[in-house]
Amino acid sequence: WSTRSIDPHCNLHDLTNDPLFFAEHKVTLTRELWRNAVDKFEQDGERYQKIMAAFQTGWRSYRETAMIASKYIGGIYHYNHHVSDPGGKIPYEVVPAAEQRRAVKLLRDLLFAADAFDLPAELLNRLQPEQLPDFSGSVYRQPIDYPLHQKVLGVQATALNRLYSRD
Repeated sequence: WSTRSIDPHCNLHDLTNDPLFFAEHKVTLTRELWRNAVDKFEQDGERYQKIMAAFQTGWRSYRETAMIASKYIGGIYHYNHHVSDPGGKIPYEVVPAAEQRRAVKLLRDLLFAADAFDLPAELLNRLQPEQLPDFSGSVYRQPIDYPLHQKVLGVQATALNRLYSRD
């Protein structure tokens, strides 16, 4: 997703007329998945990688939230109407201040709050990476512990990069 897209209503994987609500809802679902992952996926005889796979899928919601919400701050709606079209609008309209504040609050609460990524130890202690049985592939390059700090930093950097982009 390019920072050159100025219209916050134009997003990939967005199926709503309220992208901020959609982004917040997806993060809420991700948090619920993460809270319940151990209970749902830790089954006798199963490998811990199922919990890891469920956990990994949640990062997409956070990245998309970072990209969607940051487009509202200083954003501009873009219309392709013609002059004299019924209900037509001028080509550019600044995102209303209330929507920009809503986006700032969303980023603050979901990505930058002190407890935004406060995850239970019972989950974090079960995030075991796949260890390949023949010792090939990424087993020698992959850290044993989960790179949680790098994941959080990546999500937060996505939002900040979009907010401070010159494009």
